[in-house]
Amino acid sequence: LGAEIVDVKMPDISQYLSFWYDIARAESILAHSEFYPDKRDQYGFFYREWLDIGSKITGTEYAHANKMRIECNSLLRNAVEQVDVLLSPTIIAPPHTVTPEMLYGPAKLIHNLNFQKFTIPYDFNGTPTLCTPSGFTKDGLPLSIQFIGKHLSEPLLCQIGNAYEKLTGFTSAHPDV
Repeated sequence: LGAEIVDVKMPDISQYLSFWYDIARAESILAHSEFYPDKRDQYGFFYREWLDIGSKITGTEYAHANKMRIECNSLLRNAVEQVDVLLSPTIIAPPHTVTPEMLYGPAKLIHNLNFQKFTIPYDFNGTPTLCTPSGFTKDGLPLSIQFIGKHLSEPLLCQIGNAYEKLTGFTSAHPDV
């Protein structure tokens, strides 16, 4: 693809990741204020519980989570500014089989920060990312990578993603189901 590959030292931001949940849940309450809580029972189990938890987040907790987000963003911004684009896995391990309990059980079941440690930081700070298929596990489950750009670099990410997908052909490969 013509890229120069360099190592980038990434900061340890693990202490900040859990604050994403407070922000996402509280902001979900605002986004769903037209329907929640009046039509609470019309939501699926997971999202209903997500909103229930979000409705209990206090203003102080939300403000603290945003303070932590700003600290995290500062650390990440310094790392991202060293290069045009970062490349990372989308998730830390191959995907796991999804069970009905995971889909319809309590929201707490998916509260796995380690599994999401490559996506939360960029969602946290609004950094554009583009995820694309990168292969399959030996069991046929899909793998992916993400290209991470600077703010307002969406056109560059789309160009890189398009070139990568054309070169690898992963978008036309499908798992056996």
